[in-house]
Amino acid sequence: MNRGWQVVLSSPDVLYFDFPYEADPKEHGYYWASRHTNTEKVFQFMPDNLPVHAEFWLDRQDNAYTADDTKTPLKSDHHFLGIQGQLWSENTRTDNVAQYKIFPRLFALAERAWHLAEWAVPYNYKGAVYDQQSHVFTEKMKEKRDQQWTVFANTIGQKALPKLENDNIFYRLPTVGGVIKNGTLMANIAFPGIAIEYKVDNKEWKLYSMPVAVSKDVKVRAISFDGKRKGRTTTIAFE
Repeated sequence: MNRGWQVVLSSPDVLYFDFPYEADPKEHGYYWASRHTNTEKVFQFMPDNLPVHAEFWLDRQDNAYTADDTKTPLKSDHHFLGIQGQLWSENTRTDNVAQYKIFPRLFALAERAWHLAEWAVPYNYKGAVYDQQSHVFTEKMKEKRDQQWTVFANTIGQKALPKLENDNIFYRLPTVGGVIKNGTLMANIAFPGIAIEYKVDNKEWKLYSMPVAVSKDVKVRAISFDGKRKGRTTTIAFE
């Protein structure tokens, strides 16, 4: 960059789509630069200011880290030409696996490539040190980012994914999250609009639409719009 080269950024910690969505052995992908890269992480990316991510991201072992940008900061007004997502295919051997890894992360990649978020932290050409105590990315910025993510996630779940399904694209169904509190199962999903199912013991799967009373461990999963595909099953422990 400082030598005047035009650089397209393809940072492995967020733009390598051969990495897993979640830190789970059932998720396909490498993890040498990032143990997990979900769609929200791609949405959070600020490509004009790489070191600032030390304030809220973790390293590949899920530890906090420090980014010292004071030694060789960019020269004034230098910036990246663009960003590019990578899908290295040496262990991606079918179309379904490729589509699973690309979608829906590709939507967030396009958003960050073509839209400068109003919550993004401008690059400090004087150099700076960032960690989880520096707070250059303010609470107000975080609140604005998270509000926009909610809108973006709803758009993906209710508009974009049904279109992919209609085109026979094997997108990734998100893993359902949940908790049982005071005998009540409360479940959620990253992309509202995708249905959730739950099951107790070996009984039939039921559609989850609101918190429900349970007395045992519960299994939950997402289901595609046409009902033909099921997401990865998660067990919610009863306490």
